[in-house]
Formats: sequence, C-alpha cells, structure tokens
Amino acid sequence: MLVMELAPARRRIAARLGYELLDAADPVGHLLARTSAQLADFAVDAAATPSVAALLCSLVGPMSSIAVIGAYGNLAAVDLQAVMFKELTVLGSRTYLPTDLDAALTLLNEGQSKLGLLLSGVVNAEAVAATIQSLKAGEGMKYVVECPV
Repeated sequence: MLVMELAPARRRIAARLGYELLDAADPVGHLLARTSAQLADFAVDAAATPSVAALLCSLVGPMSSIAVIGAYGNLAAVDLQAVMFKELTVLGSRTYLPTDLDAALTLLNEGQSKLGLLLSGVVNAEAVAATIQSLKAGEGMKYVVECPV
C-alpha cells in the first residue's frame, strides 16, 4: 500500500505507522517509478481535498476502482472523461457499519499500540471550533470530543 498525503504532520504519522509515502510534489510520477509504470488498481480518497480529487483518475489504471470516504464540504472536480474512457468504478461511503465498529474495538483490545498515533488528542466542547481549524490546516488526525452528560 502506498499513501499520498500532503500535510507534513500527517506524512510523519503515516511514516511512523510504516506506510510508504508517495512524493507529495509528484505522486503520479513517483507511483509510476515505484511500480514499474503500473498504475494502482484501487484508490481511496479519505482526504476530501480538491487537489486529491483532481488526481484520483490519474492514479488508477483502466477498470480500476476509486472509493471516496472523505466528506467534501463543496463540489470537487473529478475527471469524468477519464472515468468513462478508463471504465472506472467510483464508490462513495459515509457511514460505518456495526461490523466496522466491532473490528475497531477488536484492534484496540488487542493492544495495537501504533493506533495511538492516529489519535491527536482529547478536547472539550468549547475547543471544537479551534480543533476543526487545526485539522483544516493539516495538523493532527483524529480528536475525541469530551462532552458533559
């Protein structure tokens, strides 16, 4: 698995988790160099960043699939001509199934220590707006919001 991430803080986390990162300046060129000119069979967009959406069709080969799981705030440009000519499948998902939550809890219970790198912090409800701005700036991965009951 190769990872494309633009934010330096998230690149460092991905590297610490052991993922190989594509060159942020030329991800398609690096992918081709790394794979003997083979494009990916599958791409996942979890970033919800317009610059990533614009690259998706360039990263995958004919008859490949793209999964969009990041929640875009606005419309994003996707090369629909490439979708048609390459006969790509584009899938979207926005929810987690109960089986997904069960799998996540199993990983946590098994002591997957590296998963802690994905949690950037715990904030209270008053800090949510500032935390969202930090995430938009590419700082951190996931935050838990503590709310009084």
